[in-house]
Amino acid sequence: MKRGVLAFCVAAPAAARCTLTGRRVEDWEAHNRTFEMRVFELLKNRLASPTEPLPANQVYVTIANPCRLIDEFNFAITTRRMDRLRISLGFLRRHNVLLHGLLSYVKETKTWNTTAGFGRLALFGESLLRHEVRARTLRLFPSIDSATYASLTASILNEDALCAIFDRLMMKSLVGAKPEGKDRDWSLTKEQRSSMLCAIVGEMSWFSSRTKATDRTHNNALFPPSDALILHVLCCHVLESLPAELIYTVVEPRVHRLKEVWVNEPMSIPSQMHLKPRTINALSLSLVKKPISEEERLRKVAAQAATVCFPSLSSEPVIGSFISKMKPRWNYKRFDERRYQILGDDKRCFLPLFSSPTPRDSGACVVVTLTDERRRELVSPAFKLGEE
Repeated sequence: MKRGVLAFCVAAPAAARCTLTGRRVEDWEAHNRTFEMRVFELLKNRLASPTEPLPANQVYVTIANPCRLIDEFNFAITTRRMDRLRISLGFLRRHNVLLHGLLSYVKETKTWNTTAGFGRLALFGESLLRHEVRARTLRLFPSIDSATYASLTASILNEDALCAIFDRLMMKSLVGAKPEGKDRDWSLTKEQRSSMLCAIVGEMSWFSSRTKATDRTHNNALFPPSDALILHVLCCHVLESLPAELIYTVVEPRVHRLKEVWVNEPMSIPSQMHLKPRTINALSLSLVKKPISEEERLRKVAAQAATVCFPSLSSEPVIGSFISKMKPRWNYKRFDERRYQILGDDKRCFLPLFSSPTPRDSGACVVVTLTDERRRELVSPAFKLGEE
């Protein structure tokens, strides 16, 4: 029996709860053959492969080519990455890159109209998404079987998945003409949302093929050549991100669930966040956290027992000001450092208020500081001569 996710589920007693799906299962053999458990098995085999293990934080890099992504728009956090993707789509819409793949509302008939090439763009965009999703799924799971491959790609590209990413990117704001009122007062059907998403993908692919990042001679009535370079890069970024987000929407929650179950084991998924393992010795699941080491325990005890100085505040009244009631915490060990001490080789000092005697054979210039009384004594004879 394999040691892994399925081994834990098979060994569990009857009517027990599966730690991965959270369901109570009686027939574990049938449960292990379900689509969800097959996806968990694929992820477990890919993340903990004995020959080529994939770190958990490198899953998105595997399904998206970093060379075609904009570094400033590529984040490890999904919400920030989707937010930049939404901003990119809005920028392309404002610069008239997205025109023929949008729905437009007609007030007179109260219907949504499309352009003549909308259906062709939607069909072309759907074929592009299918090709990209299938190729990247094989890149992520090289040893996937045909039945699971067909089921997984179908679930990624179904109408509900396309509508979900349509809503996450708030693509409803990209329509050509909107109905009166706020955006929350009207909605689109599932068919309209999925068709518009595919049409936008087809139109961006058409635009990126017509323009090149190194072509400075391209120009038309919509934008100058300098803007065409920026729009070309943004189109390539969105085209590379959309299929990756469709796959990552299915994979990300399952990876997080595996990381929760696989707790503090050597060469486990949390350890792969920091290193890429070369050898796998023991791949076993554990629901009990590994205790901390003795050195770590002693360090925590010493940190809790450390003395903290709380200087007492003065109780004397202050006139013309106020006393702060806050009790600052001071670490007096800082003042033992070299920068807080007056050293013998420190040449910074204040000038003396009175002159000091110097030897006659000294060649250095002597600076004498006179007091006010001595100045009056020296100046008084001059005033007396002036009065006479």
